[in-house]
Formats: sequence, C-alpha cells, structure tokens
Amino acid sequence: MPRVMPPAWSPVALRTLGSAVAGLARPGRAGADLAARLSATFGATTVTGTDCGTTALRLALAAARSGTRTAVALPAWGCFDLATAAAGAGVPVRLYDIDPATLGPDWPSLERAIAGGVAAVVVVHPFGLAVDVERARTLARAGGAVLIEDAAQGAGASLQGRLVGSFGDWSVLSFGRGKGLTGGGGGALLARGPVAERPVDAPAGGSLGVKSLLLLAAMVVASRPAVYGVLASLPFLGLGETPYHPPHPPAGLPGPSAGAVLDTLTRLDRAAEARRALAERLAARARALVSGSVPEVLAGSRPSYLRLPVVLPEGRSAGPAAARLGIMPGYPKALVDLEGFVARVENRADDFPGARQLARRLVTLPTHRWVGRGDELALEHWLEHTLGVTR
Repeated sequence: MPRVMPPAWSPVALRTLGSAVAGLARPGRAGADLAARLSATFGATTVTGTDCGTTALRLALAAARSGTRTAVALPAWGCFDLATAAAGAGVPVRLYDIDPATLGPDWPSLERAIAGGVAAVVVVHPFGLAVDVERARTLARAGGAVLIEDAAQGAGASLQGRLVGSFGDWSVLSFGRGKGLTGGGGGALLARGPVAERPVDAPAGGSLGVKSLLLLAAMVVASRPAVYGVLASLPFLGLGETPYHPPHPPAGLPGPSAGAVLDTLTRLDRAAEARRALAERLAARARALVSGSVPEVLAGSRPSYLRLPVVLPEGRSAGPAAARLGIMPGYPKALVDLEGFVARVENRADDFPGARQLARRLVTLPTHRWVGRGDELALEHWLEHTLGVTR
C-alpha cells in the first residue's frame, strides 16, 4: 500500500489521550477548566462549549439577529460549514467576495453586503492566515452590525501580538480532527463586550464523549503516512472529500474533547512555529516560480499555516501525484454555487469572481510534523513541475 501524506495533522500524543480520559471521568471539571483557560488566552468574557465549531457559529448567527435585521454577511468562498451554520440558524445571507491575493475580504464587495442591511459580519482566518479583522470591525460597526470572527482554522496565528480568536464581538473556535487545537471534536463560542449579555441558545451539556475519545486514539495512529495510505484507499471513509452537511441538532462539548484541548493548547505555539518554518520555505519557492501564487501575509500578523494555500495558474491542475503528497484542492465551489444553500442567499445574482477563481485554482500543501526532508523535496519538485511552466 503506498505511503500517503495526511493533508493536515493536529498535535495529538499519548498524553493527550490521558487528558481525554480524565475529561471522560470528570466532564464538568474538564469543561470548566477549559472555559477558564480559553477566557484567559483569548480575552473572552463568556465561553460556551459546543459539539463542533459549526454549532458555535450557528449559535452566534442566531443570537446576532436584532429586530428586523436578520441577514448575515458571509464570505462567498470558504468551508461549506459556513453555509451549514447559516442554515441551522435560519438566517438569510448576503455574500461578499474574497480577494485571491490575501484570502481576506474584497472590501468593496463587503461594503455592498453590509449596505444591504445585515445584523452580523462573519470574517474567516483561512488556513491559519490572519485577515484584517480591525478593518472589518470598522465597516461592520458603521453599518450597525456585530462582528463574528471565525477562527476555526486559526491554529495559533496571531495579529498585533494577539491570537486570532481574540478580536470579534463573538469568536468561533473549532477543535476538529484537522485543526491545530484539537479535541477530536468540539468547539467553543467566545463572547466579549456588549454581546456577552445577549442570550445564546446553548445546549445544556455535552455527550458522554466516548466517540471523541476513540477518534483521538485513532488520530494517534492514523496520522502516520503509512497508515493513512491504507485508510485513504478505503472510499467509504471519504477522506479528502468536501461535502456539504445539513444542520444537525446542537450539542455541548464532550468531556474528553475538553480534556484533550487543554493538553493540545499547551503545544499550540510550538506546533505553529514548526508549520510556519516549513511553509515559509515552500512559499518562497512557489513565489520565485510564479509571483502571487501564495497569498500575501497581512502586515503585523504571524500566520500559523495549518496548510499552505497555493493558487495555481489558470488552466493548470494539481496532477495525479498530488494526493499522495498530501496536496488537496481547496473548497471546490463558491457558496453561491452550492446546491441546497443558494436559495438562502439574498444577493445570489451578484458576481463573485474571486470566490470562483479560488474554487477553480486553489490547492493546499501539508505543513505538519510528518513532512520529512524527503517529503519537502518532493513538494518542491511538485511546485517546480506545476508552477515552473509559467514564468
């Protein structure tokens, strides 16, 4: 069976399993300890644990509704769970375009979305790259909207010396298996400022969490490329696929997930630094081949590069060897083109060229600890083969 590189990896170790077991035994204590740690780390007034980051975003979107304002502004390209959260909250959506050069908002497009009347603006830090959340906050407040910061992929990225996830009126964290801060599942909604007084329809408690514990144990083994190669050959597992999931009933944070996050939080900075070092070497090679192939880093920020995004030249494809190297396509559709969701979009007749360009051309490269020197050389060779034909 061929060796296959996982697209992403989270710092799960045997000690993480020990923390998860402790969380299973004392879920209330683990949840309270994690809430206190997250509050101190991200400067939050309140912390609500959830079964996933999508549920956390859903709760924020529902709580953001104010009077006759119910619509929310979402990026037109990103994780399909953005659409799932909006559907679960039952809110109409106004999309704004994404700038392929930064993966942040296309500012005129965002201004138009806000001018249409929205209760909240959602900004996303994709793949551990910080976006200009302060500029988004200024626009949101001028339009009478609150700012929801989706830091599900933050993974230790920072802006002006503060971790992303520290800036929104509400901030969303995800502890899923592919995140740098993981519990094998789970999420959290952080609130600060006046919105901390708003009621959130939070679930009363988490599940027993045996599923999370088993998933964490599987992650310890399955993250190794030799094992992942076996799993990737099993089509029913759906590894590498990007489906749209319909909403599910919200639930609380399982105890094992809370325990595991407490452990992985202690290694967040170290894991981010290792990813950053590798990603910067690969990014330098990509930029030398094709200017603009790697999105710009926002001034004053430190990316954590959960994965390294690369925008391919028009008409080029990743090629058959990409999946074996852990190179995966990004989100393959703009949200305006997502069946089952588009009817919720109020401005669906607008054009979103940046989002559609990213859906066609963006791929991500692995940056995690299992990428050895030989793997790095293979990724460099792939960059030269894929980008080097266009100068």
